[in-house]
Formats: sequence, C-alpha cells, structure tokens
Amino acid sequence: MTRARTVVFGASHWHVPLCAAAIAAVHVVVGVSDYDPDRVRELAELWGCPVDTDWRRLLDLPDVELAYVFGPHDRMAEVCLALIARRIPFVVEKPLGTSLGELQEVRRAAEEARVPATVPLMLKAALPAMAPTLGTRNVLRTSA
Repeated sequence: MTRARTVVFGASHWHVPLCAAAIAAVHVVVGVSDYDPDRVRELAELWGCPVDTDWRRLLDLPDVELAYVFGPHDRMAEVCLALIARRIPFVVEKPLGTSLGELQEVRRAAEEARVPATVPLMLKAALPAMAPTLGTRNVLRTSA
C-alpha cells in the first residue's frame, strides 16, 4: 500500500488525538500547521514532520496528496478553497465554516474542480476505541 503524503491543518483541534495513530499508520505526514506549535509538538514528533504556524506554507510542500483540515471554523473555508485551487483532496472537520454560504462555496468549487472532499464522523467511529479510557460501556449502547 502506498502511503499518501499528507498535511494536517489546525492540529490542536480536540478530534486530532482520536485519529493521530490511524493517520500515522496510513499516511506520511509531511507538515502540520497550528497557531500554537507547542500544542502540537507531540503530534509532529509522532508523525515525524515539521510544524508551521502559517498554514499557507504547507501548500507549497512538494507532492502533497491529501490534507486534513481542522482548526478554527472561521478559517476552514479559506483553507479548503486553497486546497481545491491546488487540486489536493481533503478531509474537513465539521462545521466547514461559519455560514451556509461558505459551505456552498466550498462544495461548488470542489465539485467543479473534481477535487474529492469528505467530512469525518469522528465521535461515532471513536466511541468504541475510547470506551476503555472512558470507563463505561453504556455510552456505546446509546450511541450506536
């Protein structure tokens, strides 16, 4: 299996630790951005990649094949549009933006450019894996 060269935007988002090991297992992470590099230093070490405070610099890394977009919702649409302009497929945390208009703009741009875009449903997928650390099994019964 070929591991996609991947970048992660807004890595201090609370969902990132839920998928960090899976990302490490199936991707080659070549860059991480966050407004506070100290908050994501451990993730960068896990993935063996540099951290940058300016997300735009990740766009200039060579041969990026996939991006994960987390972080402040008021910046997500801008990041997604920049990825679409470079024809980089992405996984974006919800909500993508702060308005329906932003979501529609990104959806339309991705469709027109034929750039794959998807939204993960982290909590539903993560609950079984989190059960031992939550100390409860009842959570799983009510969420399925």
